[in-house]
Amino acid sequence: MKKYLLFALIVCAAIKAGATDIGGILGNMTLTKANSPYHITKNILIPSGVKVVIDPGVEVLVDPNLFIQVNGTLRAIGTIEDSIYFKISQNAPYWNGIKFSGTSESYDPKSGEGSVISFASFKIGEFWLHSDDIAAIDIVDCSPKISNNTIAGGAVGIKINALSLYSTISNNRIYGGFIGIGVEGNVTIVENEIFAIFHAPISISVGDVYVVNNEIHNSGYGIVLNDEYYPSSFNIIGNFFHDNYNASVYGDTKNIAINCNTFKDNNGPNISLGCTYIPKSIKGNNFLNYTKANVAIGDAFNCYITLPEGTFFLPLEIENNYWNGLSENEIEKSILDFEDDFSKKIKVVVVSTSSDSLLYDSAYCFAGTVTSVMQPNDKITNSINVFPNPSVGGVLTFTTDDCTIEEITLVNALNQQEVTKGTKVESTFKGLVTAIVKTNKGIFNKKIIIY
Repeated sequence: MKKYLLFALIVCAAIKAGATDIGGILGNMTLTKANSPYHITKNILIPSGVKVVIDPGVEVLVDPNLFIQVNGTLRAIGTIEDSIYFKISQNAPYWNGIKFSGTSESYDPKSGEGSVISFASFKIGEFWLHSDDIAAIDIVDCSPKISNNTIAGGAVGIKINALSLYSTISNNRIYGGFIGIGVEGNVTIVENEIFAIFHAPISISVGDVYVVNNEIHNSGYGIVLNDEYYPSSFNIIGNFFHDNYNASVYGDTKNIAINCNTFKDNNGPNISLGCTYIPKSIKGNNFLNYTKANVAIGDAFNCYITLPEGTFFLPLEIENNYWNGLSENEIEKSILDFEDDFSKKIKVVVVSTSSDSLLYDSAYCFAGTVTSVMQPNDKITNSINVFPNPSVGGVLTFTTDDCTIEEITLVNALNQQEVTKGTKVESTFKGLVTAIVKTNKGIFNKKIIIY
C-alpha cells in the first residue's frame, strides 16, 4: 500500500514540478510553449468576451473528470510540425473535454476570427468508453472551426448539437472511441478519417448533414442514421467504407441520398435501410464486393407498412452503380428486399444497373449546397477534382477552377511519396492515397482510392 501511495506522490510531484498550474475563471491570456506544460487542476471557464490563445507546441495536462468550458473565444491553433496536446494528467479513465456553449464566439470564415481548434492532439481517456456524454469536443449552438486534429480514445470524439448554425468538421483523424462524430445539427463532415470505433464512426440524429469524402473503416458500423423528430436531409457522398463489422450505412430515415461512395471488404451489408421511408437516391456507388448484401431493405428492422388499397409497390430505384462485374442475376441476389417478401409493399427497382468502370464524377456525386456552408479553404479543397477517383490505376488528372495547381505529392499508407509537377499523375500506389496538392492559394489534401 505504501509503495502505491509513494508512486502516486511521485507522479503528482513530477507534474507539479515541471508544469504551470491553471484553473478557474480565466481572463485574456496566451498559453505559450515556453511555460508548457500547463496542468489544469480545476475546471476552466473562458467567460463571454474573453479570448484565450494556445500557441503551437503547448502541452495541456488535465486532471480526471475536469473540463474546459468556452463561453468566449478559444484559439488553439497548432501546426503540422508543432501540434498542441491535450491529455489526461494521470492514470484515470477520462477527462471531460472542451465544451463550447451558445455564447462562445463562432468562427468567421471571412475574417478568420472566432474559436478554432486546429492541429491539436487529444487523448481523452480509455479506449471505447461506453457513453455518449463524454466528448473530446462538445459543441452546443455555436460553430467553431474544428480541423486537422487527432482524437484518440474516450466515448465521443466530436459532439455537435447546433440546429441554428452550420458547422464544418474537416480533415480530422478520430479513433478508439465509442462514437466518432455525433450529430444533432447542420454540419458538413468532410475529408476525415474515422476508424477503430466501437459503435458508429458517425451517428446522425437530425439536421441538414453532408458527409463527404471521408474514410470510415475497421469499426462496428459505418454511419448510423436516426431521423427522429425534425425535418432533416442526410447526404452521404463520395466516402470510402471498408472493413467494417456491421452495415456501413445503417438506418431508417426519409430524406437521404447515398451517392458515389465506395464499399469494400465490409462484413455486414454495405447499405442497410429500414422500410418506414424510401431514400431519395442510391446512385453512382462502387460496390467492389460484399459479404451479406450490397443493399438490404428491411434488414434488422421491424417493418409494419400498410399502404392504401390498390397500391401495389412503393418503388426504390437503385441507379447507375458499379457492381464490379456482377451479372444481373448476381446483382439481384446482392440486394435483399425483405428476403424477396414483397408483401411488405416495397419493390426494389434496379435501373441501369451496371457501369463498366468505377464511378465518381457524375452530377450526383457532388454535394451541391455543401459549398455554401464550408469555410474558404474547405471550398478550395472540395473544388479540386480528381478523375478517375476511385481509380484502377494509370493516370490521375487533377482539375480546379479556384486556383492554380503547382505540385502534387501522393502519400500512401507506408508514408512513401510520389511527387509530380503539373496536374497529371501516374501512380504505382494501391489503396487509400492522400494527395497533397500545392497551389497558388495554399496546400490542400484530397483522398484517392486506387484499387
